[in-house]
Amino acid sequence: MKKMVWLAIAMLVIGGCGGQENRVEKVVEDGIEVVLNGVEPYRLPDVQSPVRLEEEWIIDLEDEDVSSIGLYQMDTFAVDAEGSVYILNLRSEKDHIFKFTQDGEFDKSFGMHGQGPGELIRPNTVTLTPDQELMVSDPDNAKLVYLTREGELIRDVTLNRNIPFAQTVSHNRFVVFGRMRPDIEKRFMKYPLELCDENMEPIRMLDEYRMENFRITRRLRGIQPGFALAVGGSRIFIGNEARDYEIWVHDVEGILIMNILMTG
Repeated sequence: MKKMVWLAIAMLVIGGCGGQENRVEKVVEDGIEVVLNGVEPYRLPDVQSPVRLEEEWIIDLEDEDVSSIGLYQMDTFAVDAEGSVYILNLRSEKDHIFKFTQDGEFDKSFGMHGQGPGELIRPNTVTLTPDQELMVSDPDNAKLVYLTREGELIRDVTLNRNIPFAQTVSHNRFVVFGRMRPDIEKRFMKYPLELCDENMEPIRMLDEYRMENFRITRRLRGIQPGFALAVGGSRIFIGNEARDYEIWVHDVEGILIMNILMTG
């Protein structure tokens, strides 16, 4: 079967209002609002629904036009306010970022491989800041690279510790996934997810998951659980595979304000 890796840019299509009105179940535990999310979607009064996704365009990595520009792998992507899409190829040996217009047309590539100013070795995330700058996390270069949406260097920020992942929350707040902090004398190693300042110094621990220390247990458990992260408006949404169907919601200061429990 032909392997097709594709990226679909979806639009929201608003339908009619739902018929039966459901009540959202909520409780408060230790000052935290807990939302009990049912199996069926809630239809709130005066809110139009449903939302559906429609394919607008795709990127086929086996297409000759796509491969000719050097894009052979998609690791992550970002979308700016105008609908342009920035695709990151972590393992590229030339340019690491590929820009497509909102119509799916290839525009340009940039983010040259290397160790110089604005260059990247093994970038693993690309996000848009509140100022619509591209921020690229490059842990192997121990820096964050800020670029214009046309690929021009704005600034390099050297990190005082190795940061595998960073997500912009506000102008001076970042969610950072730090390297594990192993204690070879203990059974578990911890992977922290932290809210950090502009210098990538921790402000508050948001979450963590633990990995068995194979030096102690002498066994590997396969793929370890990880985080699902989204930032929207003034909220930070965190899913942790170790907690199954539960989403933590923090404010921009890292304070836990809500749990969403997926029940069924």
